[in-house]
Amino acid sequence: AVNAHTDIASSSIVSQLAASITAIPAAVWASGTRSLTTFGTLAADVWVNSTRTLTSLVLSSQTPWTVSASDSNNLVAGSNYLATVTTVYNGTLTDSANIPTVTIYDPNNNVVVNAAAMTKTATGTYTYSYATASNAPAGTWSTVFSATVETGKNLSNTQYWNLVTTPAQVIINNVSGTVTPSISSNITITDEGLSGNEYQYEWCVVTSVNNPCGGGDDVFDAVAAKYINAGQDFNTTLTATVPNPGKYYFKVVVFFGTDSSVASRSFTATVPSGNTSGGGGGGGGGGGGPVAITPPSIVPVVSGTCMKADFNCDGKVNPIDFSILLYFWKSKPPFSNKFVDINKDGKIDAVDFSILLYQWGKNK
Repeated sequence: AVNAHTDIASSSIVSQLAASITAIPAAVWASGTRSLTTFGTLAADVWVNSTRTLTSLVLSSQTPWTVSASDSNNLVAGSNYLATVTTVYNGTLTDSANIPTVTIYDPNNNVVVNAAAMTKTATGTYTYSYATASNAPAGTWSTVFSATVETGKNLSNTQYWNLVTTPAQVIINNVSGTVTPSISSNITITDEGLSGNEYQYEWCVVTSVNNPCGGGDDVFDAVAAKYINAGQDFNTTLTATVPNPGKYYFKVVVFFGTDSSVASRSFTATVPSGNTSGGGGGGGGGGGGPVAITPPSIVPVVSGTCMKADFNCDGKVNPIDFSILLYFWKSKPPFSNKFVDINKDGKIDAVDFSILLYQWGKNK
């Protein structure tokens, strides 16, 4: 039977158990100086990382904001560069908290415009106009756009654009001399820039319309240079040696800065008229008249050419070519090795070096 002593013991046990249960949450959540009263900071403390807080973590994750820049084509030095930037929030044009800024770098990575404010033209749309100098360096320029779209949230975008100082047009007027082995073509190069320029140009004869000049498998390849005044034409006749008859393509490439203009024209090379092979021999009078020569199969002949970056024409791009590039580094034309100026801009610099790296290890 349960007596008074049993009731007292049972009551004591229940009280102790209740006290223990009550203390469990504090014991579970307590850590160092943490207590139940400071539990409210637990979530933020869990997410904290060095100086990063929960708020900045959310902002640095996937954002509904986008900053986009318009496309830009090649520009001629002396013309205006116009950039357009849009700020979009969840697919809708929305004003940035601050007006976006632009920083423009020239091809040598010099800052020519530093954090200039753009002009708002519509909701979430901003423009900036920059007048390039007529003597500005040709090459690839870059524009960095920066927009603080909301407090603590800065987005950026980069646009690359090309500036040419003296663009050229090249036209192959005709391929008149088509009798092997000497082929001739009349061409016209026009300086379409705002100032005079010395153009390097290359011409070649290839067996495929898709085969570029200087690829190492040209039937013929040669280079030259000519100074042309702004707006003027240079008309000349170029010659090439083609040993075998057949269908070919005469190509001309004119280089200006990092760009080039290309013209191509097909032609059929023929054997000289009256070309004959001797008849029968002496004694017994066998003899006969002239007979037509059957054209041999067309075999491309490399005439002083090699693939790009293979400066010694050994069929490989390796340390030997690198040492040749170093020998000519920063030298001025004309170059005794016509292949070392890979992009034909009249300079041996980082552009040629980057092409060498791209071709590194390739074999012919």
